[in-house]
Amino acid sequence: MSPSHDGDGASPLPRSRYVTGPIAYLDSSEIIPGRLGQCFREGAAAVIIAGDPAVAELWQLLMAEPSTMPWMASLYQLAANLLPHDDLTEALGDVYYFKPGRHSYIGRKIEIVADGETLVARPDRFDQPGGDQQMAVDLIEKCWRFCSIIMQSLGPVAGGIAGSETPFRAVVQRLKYGKSQASHEALFRMVRNSLGPWGRIGSAWRSRTSKTTSAVACKATSNPSDATT
Repeated sequence: MSPSHDGDGASPLPRSRYVTGPIAYLDSSEIIPGRLGQCFREGAAAVIIAGDPAVAELWQLLMAEPSTMPWMASLYQLAANLLPHDDLTEALGDVYYFKPGRHSYIGRKIEIVADGETLVARPDRFDQPGGDQQMAVDLIEKCWRFCSIIMQSLGPVAGGIAGSETPFRAVVQRLKYGKSQASHEALFRMVRNSLGPWGRIGSAWRSRTSKTTSAVACKATSNPSDATT
């Protein structure tokens, strides 16, 4: 098979043997500069990486953090730890996200960015029953290093370097989903009940448009010839 190229002037990577369907599978030892980007350019919709001990280490460190998760806290505490944003997916801190008829979660999102030679976590602290809690510096650095490896593997290879200078943000997300559709619906009802009249109208409209979009997508997927109708 002929090699694939990752852009003008880029060093070629042999066409991978990993993309045989919509999901590619890689061992952590195969995450070299440009490899993940190559998988996506060859048609993979997702890549599963297995065998990386860094993932288990990060999880153990996160679980050891002396912190109360937002799904165990009061609404007042959740609100105190929220950094809101007009785009719900960009909100940080303790968040509640939901799409009526689709899914919902309660979670904690921490963004790590490089400020010169310093790594900065946002939010930098969380209000907890026993006092403010901060993400450990060692954990911040380990999360950043892990994401740096992924970003280098996503970028194109040029001169032996893959995206190492490209600015990025690392986000640590701990999300809790409901155990059933009924639990999601209970959260939707609670939120709708707390809204004023205009908010309820907006929620009902969003729910109906979401269902309509899903129905159209299903029709287009099941019968491609009708996709333009």
